[in-house]
Amino acid sequence: MKRRFTTAFAIWTFFVFVASLIPGGALPPVNWLGMLQFDKIVHLCLYFAMCILMYLSLIYELKTRLSGNQALMASAVFAILFGLLMEILQSNLNTGRYFDIFDVVANTIGVFIAVLIVYFKTKR
Repeated sequence: MKRRFTTAFAIWTFFVFVASLIPGGALPPVNWLGMLQFDKIVHLCLYFAMCILMYLSLIYELKTRLSGNQALMASAVFAILFGLLMEILQSNLNTGRYFDIFDVVANTIGVFIAVLIVYFKTKR
């Protein structure tokens, strides 16, 4: 059986991990005033997708004993904690990047939107 969602989730999570830990000096210079809002939208989208992909993987491919709601909550908790871990690592690995509580908020909003969409879509 092909595990497309599981593979996509693993690749996506690895991408977010690597992108989160790129040293600050390796990032291209940007107009920070305009980038601040765009950066938060990117965070929201990254963690929205992570939550959805993990949920789909758990429900359709890994055949866990979790109910749909349990799989959704597990996906949400994982994505939120992963985002928090990335922020902590950024501030502790001397990458020239720092912990940003607004990144954590954006990540959490993305996860929350994913949870709402899945919950109401599967509730019918």
